Amino acid sequence: MNTIEIRKRDRSALVAELEKAGATFKGNACNCVFHDDKHPSAGIFQSEDGSWRFKCQTCSAKGDVWDIVAKNTGKPLAEVLKAARVDSGECDKPASKPVKVYATIDDLKAACPGNVTDVYQYTDPDSGSIDMVVIRCQVDSGKTFRQARSCRGGFEMKGPEKPWPIYNRGRIAQAETVVIVEGEKCVHVLHEYGITATTSPGGAGKAEYANWQPVARKHCVLWPDNDPIGFKHMEQVEAILQKLDPAPRISVIDPASLDLGKKEDAADFPQRLKAMDIEVREGMHEAIRRAKPKGFASGVSERIELMIAGKLESVEMPWSGLTKLGNAIVPGTVTLLCGSPGASKSFMLLQALCFWLDSGYKAAVYMLEEDREFHLMRALAQRSGIADITRHDWVKRLLRNYL
Repeated sequence: MNTIEIRKRDRSALVAELEKAGATFKGNACNCVFHDDKHPSAGIFQSEDGSWRFKCQTCSAKGDVWDIVAKNTGKPLAEVLKAARVDSGECDKPASKPVKVYATIDDLKAACPGNVTDVYQYTDPDSGSIDMVVIRCQVDSGKTFRQARSCRGGFEMKGPEKPWPIYNRGRIAQAETVVIVEGEKCVHVLHEYGITATTSPGGAGKAEYANWQPVARKHCVLWPDNDPIGFKHMEQVEAILQKLDPAPRISVIDPASLDLGKKEDAADFPQRLKAMDIEVREGMHEAIRRAKPKGFASGVSERIELMIAGKLESVEMPWSGLTKLGNAIVPGTVTLLCGSPGASKSFMLLQALCFWLDSGYKAAVYMLEEDREFHLMRALAQRSGIADITRHDWVKRLLRNYL
């Protein structure tokens, strides 16, 4: 039996691949990792040929361990199976092609398609050597990028081994605050205004391939591109930064608060400031100062801002002492009014309701005892100061001659 078939019959191999994708098992049942599966609807089973297979009852995703490996790696199934045979020695490894070496960066540029518009060098600040070169090219279909790395005799047109370096490490080492953007172009624009910035190679979705340790202990300000892909990318960066040791302090800039349009980024912001007749350098630094903090204390800052703006305040009660001591009616809270039967809880609530309506608050109560007229009579007694108005005999005796 070959390697492919042996692994198909290995239950633990299938479980491991599914867990790698985020599945949680209870026996043979698990959640489906191929859709938002809040209530587990998938599981594994052994087929008649002895292979262990996965199947979801909701989205119909299914397959053996090799199908899951292909989904996890994003590679075609045929490529996954071929690599497994090569690794096991069951077929010969393809002959490696000779490495083409380019003596200079100019030689690299000459080998790139279209028109080379920018060349970004990732330099090791300790050794001064170039770890990585990113070349931006303009072709008929738009922009494209090429990666290169240093080798004996010059450079080869291939990215370095992962983890990749992040950009601008020399300035990062000297800075307390580092702005993290998407793309080397944005780093250079920010540098023009005295702002230290960095990015990971490869654009959105590649943050996990980079070594972010140089920004540990720094204040990291995340500046996403103003589109869903940009926001998702910075969410991934944030998750990585939170695991660094020592952890950095993290803040985030909201592009919408800067009046940036769809897909616009940090490189577009100077033009936006000029259009608003704002001094660009000061405007760029102000945007960074106004970044919202993230992490454990971020909610405190947001809460204080809401309180200052009057969007988060305790609704007053008819009793000033209780208002100050309780802060009972604050948005997002649930307040329980407890007491034994006959303790006048409903009277208290009616008095509060009348006070809120007089004060301009929109308020309503839902009473489970008696009907609306019953409680309106109680409220009338409170407003008039005549408690007897709720007694049938008193109302009859006093008002019968007027009806």
